[in-house]
Amino acid sequence: MAPGRNNKRALAATSATEPAAKKLACTLKKQGVCQDKHKLIADALQHPLVNDLPEDCRNMLLAALPLSLCVASDVRRDFQDLAVTMIEEVLSKIAEKMEDALNCESEKVKNVEASKGELQQKLSAAAEALKEAQALTSHREVELQTSCLAFQGAQATLSKLEEEQRTGDEAFQTAKVEKEAMEAAAAGDFEKLKTGEWENNEGKEMLQVLLPFLAKLSMDASLATASQNVLVKKPAQRGAFDSTVMDEVDKSFQAKIAELSQKLSTEEPASRERATGVANAKVELETAEAAQKQAADSVMIARQAQKNAAAELHAIEVSLEDYEPTFKAATEIHDDKQRQLETFKNSSCGVFDELKCRVSAKKLKELAASEAKAAAATEMPADAAGAMTADIKDATEAAKGDEEAVMTTTQAHDGVQAAEHD
Repeated sequence: MAPGRNNKRALAATSATEPAAKKLACTLKKQGVCQDKHKLIADALQHPLVNDLPEDCRNMLLAALPLSLCVASDVRRDFQDLAVTMIEEVLSKIAEKMEDALNCESEKVKNVEASKGELQQKLSAAAEALKEAQALTSHREVELQTSCLAFQGAQATLSKLEEEQRTGDEAFQTAKVEKEAMEAAAAGDFEKLKTGEWENNEGKEMLQVLLPFLAKLSMDASLATASQNVLVKKPAQRGAFDSTVMDEVDKSFQAKIAELSQKLSTEEPASRERATGVANAKVELETAEAAQKQAADSVMIARQAQKNAAAELHAIEVSLEDYEPTFKAATEIHDDKQRQLETFKNSSCGVFDELKCRVSAKKLKELAASEAKAAAATEMPADAAGAMTADIKDATEAAKGDEEAVMTTTQAHDGVQAAEHD
């Protein structure tokens, strides 16, 4: 059965790839370079960090790699040295970018480390702030408790003074009312009865009104009894005894009023003092109430400040807890970048330096012959001379193979240049 179209294409691609790979292997073998070293440099030329390198330039360097860097340094031509220089520039650029990336990560690690110190300082400051806030809250609460006790004391004082005022002023007010009533009775009904300014049965009615007042007058029983009969008589009907009784009643009224006036004058300063005390107590109560309210507001403010300080401290503690994972992640990235750089320098750059400075077998033969000649001139011992002779023989044989490889590579490259020129 004939192969399908896809199979034909695969076979064609394989047949086209195999000669190129074999040709490369043959070239590297002739140059004395292992394929792993060539692949290491070729992979470096395709490193992601040189993504700004034009594709055609990259392909040119890849194609020139086995015919330039893989050629011994003492047999390279100018165009080969130029290719080596270009490859070196690419590798240097990769190393430079890797170092920049490493420096960037180093700076990040440094910043993360610095942030720990800053966080620790903030933690100490926040802890101290919380401690101060707690102390202030306690102080404000004591002030509030003190103001509450002062307010309660002011209330109790006012209540006590008001009770004392009520009790003390009760006799004073009673005497005041009694005096006013006594003066009204003396100037009213008594005066009318005394002057006879009444008609018909008005005198008896006025007498009934006066009886409670008469009972309070300082008169003996006989005079009080007689006064009731005298008061309801007209002035024209009164005799000498009746006039005497009337004068005594009048004197008793005046004496009672004088007695009440004296009592009022004695009690009035104490009443004013009690009133002043009550007024002052009310002012003190208002002041204590305002102080209590202010203290309560201060406690609320202090408690809120303490709450905020506690929240700030907790946030910093959480940040410190998050520090270790953050530092670990930053350190791991930094170490990975450092390993990549060291690996690149030790492998790609190391192999490049080795290939760049490598000399041909012919050159080695010349060097070996020169060393042998120098050793013979200094009469080297027989065993050392024999070892050097063996080394020269090995180097000579290796040089023959390298000379053939160099000639083949040079001829091939000249053929490529001629083909490109045509």
